Amino acid sequence: MRADLKDALRAKDANRLNVLRGFLAAADSASKSQPGTMGSESRVLALLNKHAKSCRTAAAEFGAAKRNDLKNKEEAQLAVLEEYMSLIPTVPEDEVSQAITKILFDLKSNGNNLHFGNVMRDLSGRSGLYADRPLDMDSVQRMVKERLEGMQ
Repeated sequence: MRADLKDALRAKDANRLNVLRGFLAAADSASKSQPGTMGSESRVLALLNKHAKSCRTAAAEFGAAKRNDLKNKEEAQLAVLEEYMSLIPTVPEDEVSQAITKILFDLKSNGNNLHFGNVMRDLSGRSGLYADRPLDMDSVQRMVKERLEGMQ
């Protein structure tokens, strides 16, 4: 990303430059506050998702306020973030679905409560099945919620 920052400087691409500067600043801050956290692709993807979510929220608010200039700016920044997010390979949904089934079975057979938090912890927590592999957390959360609602 630092090489892309230099390329954006040379090309005078202000939008890409602002996104990369903001992301790299956040990544540096995260690595200083929690050493070793930015070493994995899953942490980078989580930070990209966080920035993308804030861009989506801001774009929606600017759209509601009829500030299309600012809305378009946020959407352009979101496009750059999504471009980088697409470069990080995530665990396929069918594999995650199988893991969710296994976790729910294990929780049920051990007599534990089938709560959203328990499933997410066993799936993506520090010692979870996919602790060090990047997951598309939006789709994972959706799948877990659907599966839990189907069991009740």
